[in-house]
Amino acid sequence: MAPRKRISRIASRSVATVEQFTKRINCRSVGTQTDILAKGPAKRKKVENKVKLLDSQPLSSQYLAIHLMPAINPLATETINRRPDTFSYFLPGPNEKSCQAVADRIADASDRVITASSGERQINHLKSVVSNRREEANQWDRNRLEILLAQINGDPPPRWNSATQLWLEVDMLEKRIEAYDQEELQNAKNRNLDRKLDGGQDKGPSDEKDQQTLKTLKAT
Repeated sequence: MAPRKRISRIASRSVATVEQFTKRINCRSVGTQTDILAKGPAKRKKVENKVKLLDSQPLSSQYLAIHLMPAINPLATETINRRPDTFSYFLPGPNEKSCQAVADRIADASDRVITASSGERQINHLKSVVSNRREEANQWDRNRLEILLAQINGDPPPRWNSATQLWLEVDMLEKRIEAYDQEELQNAKNRNLDRKLDGGQDKGPSDEKDQQTLKTLKAT
């Protein structure tokens, strides 16, 4: 049998291309043809409905008096003039703070003003707290240093790696203790100098403590 003649799938150039037009039901559909534009009705704006509602409903006199300026609406001036004088500014309650300025720039009697009556006493208290904490930290460093030296000089001695870490910590603690002693010595000297400049007033417990600190630091 002779082979059948194959039909070419490629259309000849003489055949005109057929354009396909899709029927559009929804304007949001995507056009598949390049030469066809997806046209649809324009979206309605909601603002037009609001404008129509405002135009259809007449505005009340109360609305005009509140929302319009007195220069535009004469009813607004009448409403403002009829306000009582008691509501000229806000008066806070007994347990409230007033944050509104008065027209006459006079402080309201109900305002509560906070004054720092014990500012110097609070500063002295903070200084004492800081000093106590520094003393506690210095004492902790000294105790830690004694423990490390006991471990290093113990029998049997620690291994090389552990001993290296211990010596690094000992060096850090010694520098910290030395810096604390130098600062305390300078502070004690400054306090003694201030007392001499003030005229040598009666010595108190702080003076005796400074003298003892000076003797201890000089001995070390």
